[in-house]
Amino acid sequence: MINSKLAELFGIMVGDGCLSNTGKGKNSGNKYWIYICGHKVDDFNHQQYIKRLFLELFNKEVKICERKKENAIFIRFSDKNIFNKFIDLGYPCGEKYAKLNVPKWIKEDKENIASFIRGLFDTDGSVVLSKQNKDIPYYPRFEISTKSKILAEEVKALLNQLYINCSLSNKLQYFRLEVAGFENCERWLRLIGTNNPKHQAKYLKADRNL
Repeated sequence: MINSKLAELFGIMVGDGCLSNTGKGKNSGNKYWIYICGHKVDDFNHQQYIKRLFLELFNKEVKICERKKENAIFIRFSDKNIFNKFIDLGYPCGEKYAKLNVPKWIKEDKENIASFIRGLFDTDGSVVLSKQNKDIPYYPRFEISTKSKILAEEVKALLNQLYINCSLSNKLQYFRLEVAGFENCERWLRLIGTNNPKHQAKYLKADRNL
């Protein structure tokens, strides 16, 4: 069942997801929660895409819910088999940042590498345009921020394998990967791509001719 779509969903989980095994009190029954959160407006279309991934990969219908006060939408459901599948694939249960890394089954396959990074970028990433001494923002950067130093270093190494130049910096508790410039970003789009429409729309505003 391991394939590029599963690698992408794993990257999505690394970015905006978590696993939680709760409800072990007397008579409460076990719960095996899978949770993925996004912005109510910016990530609405991408959450629809995630919903389709669960159906395609696990034949699982999931619902998208809304947390109005926080402008958030989320997918949250309990399924022991899917929960255990993510555990078997190397995803940590509970607090994740100290335990995150890129599993061997992703590192050993170039298609899985690209799909994993795409899933991570579509959840924990952003497209940034800077002015670079011009009058309007036009120069593109792709960025991914994470609290996990190990994950950031491993993703940087994977991007280097794809010949995509990437820098890594640390500010406060976050590690930031940055891919800058038209050549790097366009190579990213050819090899990795994005399935989040907000990233696609933002990149269209970049202008090589300025």
